[in-house]
Amino acid sequence: MRVFVVVLVTALSGCSFVSPAKRATLSKRCMQFQEDGDELVLENHLIDSREGSSGARGARGGGCGCN
Repeated sequence: MRVFVVVLVTALSGCSFVSPAKRATLSKRCMQFQEDGDELVLENHLIDSREGSSGARGARGGGCGCN
């Protein structure tokens, strides 16, 4: 029962009202979790050029097995 109360209080404490003035600040590009689309395209182009092939988005390494 005590665990349920702790979980409930924790879950309810995360909810809050955000005023419209603060929403403007939170919606700025620097506050977003997702990367900018143009920056992502540029980064993928640089990776493709450096690796010499497409699809090199996973783990870094030289291809010889020596990560």
